[in-house]
Amino acid sequence: FHVFEMLDEHVSICKSIGEPNILEGYPKLSALYAAMLADPALTRYFESDFHTKYSQNNPLFCHFTGVGEDLEYGPTVEETIMFDTGFTLGYHKIRGLGAPLRMMFYYKSQSFTNVAYGADVMTTWFKSAKPQLKEKNACMNLPYILDGDVVVTQFNTCALYLGKKLGIDVEANFLHNHTVLDQVMDLRNDLMKIVYPPGITYGLVKTKDEFPAAAKNHLVRSATDNLAKLEGFCKGLFMCGPAPQSGDFHVFEMLNEHMSICKSIGE
Repeated sequence: FHVFEMLDEHVSICKSIGEPNILEGYPKLSALYAAMLADPALTRYFESDFHTKYSQNNPLFCHFTGVGEDLEYGPTVEETIMFDTGFTLGYHKIRGLGAPLRMMFYYKSQSFTNVAYGADVMTTWFKSAKPQLKEKNACMNLPYILDGDVVVTQFNTCALYLGKKLGIDVEANFLHNHTVLDQVMDLRNDLMKIVYPPGITYGLVKTKDEFPAAAKNHLVRSATDNLAKLEGFCKGLFMCGPAPQSGDFHVFEMLNEHMSICKSIGE
């Protein structure tokens, strides 16, 4: 990278004083220079101000800047450079099924755009965003992942997609991890029956006053059954072994919510 920078400055000097390109006599260095200019991984750098507008030498003192006489050096600046790969996560402005996916982004220090639909969901999601996204994916629902031209929806599919794209999931664990995702979804579907009222998702519990009794019933029946299955299916510190896979993030969220419920009802 330093070789490139020195070659680039000497090419600039030759051009500015009307001399032939000094690299013409060095075929290997010419090839290196051309290869780095053509490398797709460096395209954004060569288009950035760091390459196009920054002086090659300190303009307070130098005779040659490489960027022309109209250079404006300006005051000190501080900026954060984010390499956004285009990931967008859309979900309700709650934890729910969005939490495991957000955790996966954080786990890999991956920047993403978080679209959280709040109290205006009927307008912003159902009447606006969903119809537009449905044209690209007929199965559109929350959560969804946008990755360039790729439009992914349905939680398990989103988790598996991010697991692969972010380098979390190991191919050898695919079937085991997929089963984990399915089993945790069974647990969550049963949980939704008690945390929401009728008419919302799978809700069965009519009032908040009925929730504690319903929660206790859930804990001794569905939760106990599903957690026993997951316990028996766990192969190590995490569900598939020594490292977390995409399914583990949903397992954590469900364990965390069930612990909160136990605490809230004194169990």
